[in-house]
Amino acid sequence: MGKIGLKKQDSSEKMTPDHSAEQAENSCDARLSVDIQKSLGKFRLNIQFEHDLGRGILGILGSSGCGKSMTLRCISGVDRPDSGRIALGDTVFFSSEDKVFVRPRNRGVGHLFQDYALFPNMTVRGNILAGMRGDKRDHSRDIDQLLHAFYIGDQAHKYPRELSGGQKQRTALARVFASRPSILLLDEPFSALDEYLRYQLEQNLFEYLEQYRGIVLYVSHNRDEIRRFCDYVLVVEDGKAISYMPVADLFESPWHFASARLAGIRNFSHAEKRGPREIFAVEWNTLLTTADAVPDDLQYIGVRENAVRILPRGSMPSPSGSEDGRAPVMSPGNRPPDWSERGNAFGAAVLRIVPGITADTAVLIPFNDGSDELFGKIFVTLGKTHLPLHAGDEVIVAIADDDIMCLK
Repeated sequence: MGKIGLKKQDSSEKMTPDHSAEQAENSCDARLSVDIQKSLGKFRLNIQFEHDLGRGILGILGSSGCGKSMTLRCISGVDRPDSGRIALGDTVFFSSEDKVFVRPRNRGVGHLFQDYALFPNMTVRGNILAGMRGDKRDHSRDIDQLLHAFYIGDQAHKYPRELSGGQKQRTALARVFASRPSILLLDEPFSALDEYLRYQLEQNLFEYLEQYRGIVLYVSHNRDEIRRFCDYVLVVEDGKAISYMPVADLFESPWHFASARLAGIRNFSHAEKRGPREIFAVEWNTLLTTADAVPDDLQYIGVRENAVRILPRGSMPSPSGSEDGRAPVMSPGNRPPDWSERGNAFGAAVLRIVPGITADTAVLIPFNDGSDELFGKIFVTLGKTHLPLHAGDEVIVAIADDDIMCLK
């Protein structure tokens, strides 16, 4: 593919107040600092974070309506925060205290919207031209280069209504890069595409980002996209940033309940600390031991589906005084002699078996009746050689102590 025109260029265009596009462009290796508040109806955005180019692409992950897109719109200047500060290095884009608001066009920020926001009355060439700063009469060669780089040269004369989803996305990306941005904001770029087209365009975007030399913020509610594209991740919940960490840490050792949910973990229970390495799982009604020290601010525990093992009911001896094995609390004294090889264990019943393409999933209910849709139910990935299971079967759930995640 052709090289995308991303080299820096001088610009004398004035920014408001007292900043220039050149300053923003020369700050592409500086730190982006965001500390803003904005209310919209009953929703309040109150988010703070910092990120620099050296940490790679920053993913912003959260459920729909948590404030991800509003954050990008404030950074690009499309929306104005009620208060706070946004800066790229020494270049201040917004400051309520100093009464600074730099117009969107003068920030050097490229913003790819969810719906691409192409101008319907302009051709592909016209849309790309609209993204360029300065005197547009001298940009014919630059436009041709972008049309070639994004494989839309033969679509240059067409209007957005005549384009496919992929062509619209490539046109929007070309328009974003035409402004030679210091910051690239990607707002769920694949949310409107089917799986096949998404895969094709992801490969193209990988190539584009490899050539880009500025800060990239990638918004998504899809954890798999965050895993593939991003190096760091900011987890947002209810308008607030709750964690900032390397992407690998999100999937390997999340410390916050919301982060664990977004990482794909589904097995949760409220938890109480009972000892330095001992926890009481409320919905599972059992005492569990942990490999690491239990933090004092523990609120929940989480366990991955592939970390749970199902043992035959007969492998767990019935506690003294219980005829059916349904102990009020499963404690270390109730565990099998070879417990060191099995980990924590407690009784459960099979609710259903959910067939899958590569593996089935067993949904279990602990014998305690405190389960609901979010807490208590246990999801287990079943291997090809798992024991035959049917709804209503009683089993033993086994979890190794180093597979228990302490969450707050």
